Amino acid sequence: MKNVIIHYQTLDRESISPAEMEKIDSMNDDEIRDYLERFYIDETIEVSAETEEALLYSHHIFAIDLKQFTKLPKLRVLDLGDNDIMKIDLSPLSKCSELVDFSLHNNSITQIDLTPLTHCLKFEGLSIDKNPCATIDLTPLSQCFNLRYFDIQGVSLQEINLSIFQTCKNFEALTLTWNDLKYIDLTPLQNCTKFKSLWLDFNLLEEIDLTPLSACSEFEELFLNFNLLKGIDLSPLASCTQLKTLQLNDNPFSNIDLRPLSACSDVSVTVSTKKIEVPAETLKLEVVEPQFPSAKAYLKMRERVDSEEEEE
Repeated sequence: MKNVIIHYQTLDRESISPAEMEKIDSMNDDEIRDYLERFYIDETIEVSAETEEALLYSHHIFAIDLKQFTKLPKLRVLDLGDNDIMKIDLSPLSKCSELVDFSLHNNSITQIDLTPLTHCLKFEGLSIDKNPCATIDLTPLSQCFNLRYFDIQGVSLQEINLSIFQTCKNFEALTLTWNDLKYIDLTPLQNCTKFKSLWLDFNLLEEIDLTPLSACSEFEELFLNFNLLKGIDLSPLASCTQLKTLQLNDNPFSNIDLRPLSACSDVSVTVSTKKIEVPAETLKLEVVEPQFPSAKAYLKMRERVDSEEEEE
């Protein structure tokens, strides 16, 4: 089979004058996309028609037509991470029957329709983290029955309904780090019996009920660093005997009881409070100094980060 030429567009930044940059600063997202098209440069990359992995991360891509990838019948992995894509139509991916993993990590996408992925019957993993897409409709993922992992960190999510994953029997890992979650209902995860990993660092959680995780016998790691938790009941994790990592740093706990973890023979726990009830059995416990002396200090840091991102 012949090679396939993949076309994409980058931005000729040197052709944009200071006056034009000033004009762009006053535009909305749609206007910016349309305006920048006049500065696009066509680029190409040649790949084998037999390729299974199209790795186009960090190519400074602003625009790309996914129809080209239908010419790669064996395509399993498509990585468009760390680019400058602002808008993308996933419709052509519905014809990529072998597609397993797709990444749009760290682009500038505000809206995206995930429905075409429901036609990829082997699809397992999606990364759309670090995009300004907090209002994205995630319900199509409920039809991705083989989904194993989903990464949507750093998009300023204020809420998420995990019921979209209860039909995904092979679901293993969920990353929700660096969002604005004040509450999360884990109940749907009790249907995901293969679930192993949950990342909730850098959110605004004040409480969390871990009870649904008691049904996840293969559960291995839980990250709750940098939240606003004043207490946590770890007893649901007693049945998670495969638990290997539990991180609870920088939460304003008054005290924490680790005794429910006595059946977790290989767990490593990291906390930043010295008021700890530990099981009689040996536990790999690390007590670290908190990075933020108070919840107020943590919130101030988040405000500063949000302000810097808005300026960018």
